[in-house]
Amino acid sequence: MAQSGIPNQSCISFSNGATHGRWREGGGDAAWISLEREEASNDPDLFFDLAPEICVEVNSPGNTPAEMLEKKMLYFAAGAEEVWFREKGRMSFFLKAAPTDEGKSARCPDFPDHLGF
Repeated sequence: MAQSGIPNQSCISFSNGATHGRWREGGGDAAWISLEREEASNDPDLFFDLAPEICVEVNSPGNTPAEMLEKKMLYFAAGAEEVWFREKGRMSFFLKAAPTDEGKSARCPDFPDHLGF
């Protein structure tokens, strides 16, 4: 486990194209995808068929609660296991099994509840 709480065998992907792949349906502000899911992709150099296991959204002042709920449900419908929101440094974690209940990350249970940047 890395200090950040994210497993060491991971690929961090940003929606601005900073790494090699994108998810076909768009993607969050950041994501974690396992090497197994990445390798199973039909076109790993360009697009992923499934959402990454973890999709992360950084809430902007203009985001409405309805918009964030819609994003969360779209990520789950596309195969995400977890959706994380960051708002004013506070992290919120949602699992596909209980999408309306805020909890802890199952994949990265040591990930901090607050990020100070």
